[in-house]
Amino acid sequence: MDSKLLVLRFRDPEETISTIPAHQSIIENLGAVRWGWWKKDTETLTSQEIEFVSQYNKEYVYLINRDLNKLYKATLSRVWDTPPDDTQLHQVPSYYRSNVQKVYMWFVFTKIELVDSYSIDFDSQFAENGNPTYLISSHETPKKQNKFQRKSIKKNKILVLSDLHFGEDYAFCLSSELHMAGQTKDTFPW
Repeated sequence: MDSKLLVLRFRDPEETISTIPAHQSIIENLGAVRWGWWKKDTETLTSQEIEFVSQYNKEYVYLINRDLNKLYKATLSRVWDTPPDDTQLHQVPSYYRSNVQKVYMWFVFTKIELVDSYSIDFDSQFAENGNPTYLISSHETPKKQNKFQRKSIKKNKILVLSDLHFGEDYAFCLSSELHMAGQTKDTFPW
C-alpha cells in the first residue's frame, strides 16, 4: 500500500444487508454514494488523526472486510464531517438513512471496486493497531505494542465469542427486548 492511505474496516451489519452492493447500487443510479463512518465511542483519535481524516486528499481509500477477507478500493470525491441534508439523503443506503446523526464522518465515493489480492498482511496491520475501525497506513508509523496475532491450532472445532453487541444498533437484542412487538433479533442464549 502507498504511504499515508486511509483504510476503513467494515462488516455487513446483518445477514440480509450486503454493504458493498448497497453502496454500489447508489453509485450506479446517482453517480456517488455517502459512506458513513460509525465511529465507536471507544475509538479515540489523536488531533493529528482527526486532521488527517478530515483533510484527506488522496483520490481513494481502501475498505476492508476482514470477516470475508475482501479488500476494496473506493474512489473518493469528498470527506464531510457533517451529516447530509434532506436533499442529500438519497445518497445514503436505506439501511442507515434514519441514523445519519449517529455517523461521525462521511466519505463520498464515486466508485468501489474489489481488489483481487487480499493479503493476511492487511489483518496484521489492523492487529498491530488494536483492531480499530480505521487505519492510517504509513511506513513512518511506529508499530504499537498491543499486537494480536492469529494462531494455528490442531483441532477441528473452536468456539470464539468476540465482539458481542446487544441493543438497537447491534445483531443481538437484550433479553428484556426479546418478546417485544416487532422484534426481529434474537438474544444470545446464556
